[in-house]
Amino acid sequence: SRTDINTPDKQNAMYIAIQSFPASDTHPDAVALDLGNYMFGGSSLSSRLGARVRGKEGLSYGVNSVYSPSPRDQASRFLMYAITNPKNIDKVTDLMEEELTKFANEGPSLTELTDAQRGYLEAKKVGRTEDAALAMQVINNLNLGRDFAFDANQEEKAGKLSVDEVKDAWKKHISAKKLVIIRAGDFGKK
Repeated sequence: SRTDINTPDKQNAMYIAIQSFPASDTHPDAVALDLGNYMFGGSSLSSRLGARVRGKEGLSYGVNSVYSPSPRDQASRFLMYAITNPKNIDKVTDLMEEELTKFANEGPSLTELTDAQRGYLEAKKVGRTEDAALAMQVINNLNLGRDFAFDANQEEKAGKLSVDEVKDAWKKHISAKKLVIIRAGDFGKK
């Protein structure tokens, strides 16, 4: 579905698209989806969305995607968003959906995957050097009955993923046709 919300006199417009699907963080595709999200929109300007929507086309002030699997339930969420000038909202909408469809159909290149694996795993390692983040991870693991071996296994799997595994996971779970899209902005200005 798609809903437009008119917000008169606002300088910027917001594009948000979300899709839910049944998969927890222990689902066989969870790591491929997470690493895929890192490449697609989760790593800011170096991601597909950042490079295309903000970098190449210059249509967004901020663009990103988030993959959130539940650790308890068969419930995952994929979200992507962009902040843009209201007059560019249709272009941004088309580009976001075009990039999503392309990524699901073609997957990443081998170079893109290799670079992403390196950056993704380094980000995980750096995250454990911050006391607050490490404490939160310990608390979450205790709450879920897990230890750091779970995280180590997930990271090991991420380092061994193939282009086809990422592509197949995305194609199976994420689709531009299943998005709930909300666009807000002052769309009445000429």
